[in-house]
Amino acid sequence: LNQNTFTMQSALGSEFNTELKLTYHIDPVTGRFSYHDSKVTQGPIELDSAIHIEENTARFTSTMSDEEITTVLPPEVILENTVFFPHLKKDFVDHNLEKKTYQIYEVREAELQEMTYTKVGMEKLELIGIPFNALILDKLNHKTGLKVRLWLDTQTAYLLKALVPNSRMSYLTDSTVVKKIKVVNLDENIIVKVDVAIGDIQAISYMKVKATLEPTGLWVTPESLTI
Repeated sequence: LNQNTFTMQSALGSEFNTELKLTYHIDPVTGRFSYHDSKVTQGPIELDSAIHIEENTARFTSTMSDEEITTVLPPEVILENTVFFPHLKKDFVDHNLEKKTYQIYEVREAELQEMTYTKVGMEKLELIGIPFNALILDKLNHKTGLKVRLWLDTQTAYLLKALVPNSRMSYLTDSTVVKKIKVVNLDENIIVKVDVAIGDIQAISYMKVKATLEPTGLWVTPESLTI
């Protein structure tokens, strides 16, 4: 499996592009990968990493460190990729489960993490002119609190659509999408309008804020917040 992702973004008046290239060597029956590498490029910055699976051991190497991270994998571990999810089809379509928690080897952190999938329902989709019966699942990462909603094809177990935080949606399409790429302005995600004219921002000594927060990437409680 080769996956290439390219994004054009701007924030606070500056534009920056990000390119992500992923490779997986996948067993077509189990969906488990035996090799994975990734390359992230943002301007002059490049970050490469690779994972080799040897029996019950995962070996992770990265250009950010000279140290190799070795992880012993339990027999029930799930080695997920970004597109093909046969274990979810088996449990939620074939066995009609409503919820299940898995031990998943998280490739970005090179560690085992617990994740729970919950069945939301079924939906008929039409993408690139093709009808699909989709299984809708909510995914929760117990370490980071990250929530993702997935739509999977009930016949093939392939990902059809995904909704991630900040209402970012990705879905199955064809190569014509390349001609439609536009720059995304991220200002509204980092700047909030307060409807008050502030003449001298540097003169602010304190500020009271009433807000609803839904952080991603970490668990947050009122007690853990510090300013």
